[in-house]
Amino acid sequence: LESLNPLLADIGYSLMLPSISMVGRPAEALSRLAAVKSHIPVPYNDLAGVGEAWVYADLGRVPEATASLAAAVSVVESFKFETYRSRITLVEGMIAEAAGDLDTAISHFRDAADKAIQVEPVYRLRLARALRLIGEEDEAMAVLEEALKVEPTHPAYQLELAHLHYKRGDLVQAHEHLSVALAAWADAGPEYLPAQEARQLADLLATL
Repeated sequence: LESLNPLLADIGYSLMLPSISMVGRPAEALSRLAAVKSHIPVPYNDLAGVGEAWVYADLGRVPEATASLAAAVSVVESFKFETYRSRITLVEGMIAEAAGDLDTAISHFRDAADKAIQVEPVYRLRLARALRLIGEEDEAMAVLEEALKVEPTHPAYQLELAHLHYKRGDLVQAHEHLSVALAAWADAGPEYLPAQEARQLADLLATL
């Protein structure tokens, strides 16, 4: 289908590009998003705002994330593109988390997981992280274990595992999982917040 419809191919590609940010290259992700967005006709080009908002949220740039997502939502609502709803709800949760509103973030993450026909592991990752941040470590671990069945070596999951094992006092496991994340993000710049978080946790563990 995508080979027959370049528009769908470009939109689909824009939704994949946040994965570049997730391995520590947000500037590259935003650059590629801008390039693909320029190839998509108006008003559908604003659908790339879902990917842009994801990356901006990962960078903690809440106003830009909110604006990009709002533009995408406008197109989705105008043309009834319901297949984007779960991804939009996920990014809404990411923006709420970046803004420090964990209760709203968890609500969005749960809703996104419910809306997804086949729940992507990253949905569970975001929920697990938010649960950890409010002190619900057992539920966070249970949610994360489901995601790990699909992508067991993803650096973001490994960072969450390191946090959870640290909270439980298992420093050996914390170090082991953190080393996987740090290796994957070795070339990530200081602007990439997950890598910065991993390095801060490494500094903390080094004092124990």
